[in-house]
Amino acid sequence: MQNIISGLLVAAMLAAASPASSQIKRGTGKNGESCTYELCMSNCIAGGGKTCTPYCENILKDRKQTGVCK
Repeated sequence: MQNIISGLLVAAMLAAASPASSQIKRGTGKNGESCTYELCMSNCIAGGGKTCTPYCENILKDRKQTGVCK
């Protein structure tokens, strides 16, 4: 499990440094909130989150319902 988390963290850091990260960053809401599942997961994992999947599913659903994200 530790190896999986470490691998995901490394992947998230590499993605943030790659040109593709600009595509993910376009997935932000009015105040810079993440609006894509990938960006939410990347931010959550980088923050040391342990329950990122349910968190991102719920937060993105709420952000879409409130109009923060399209």
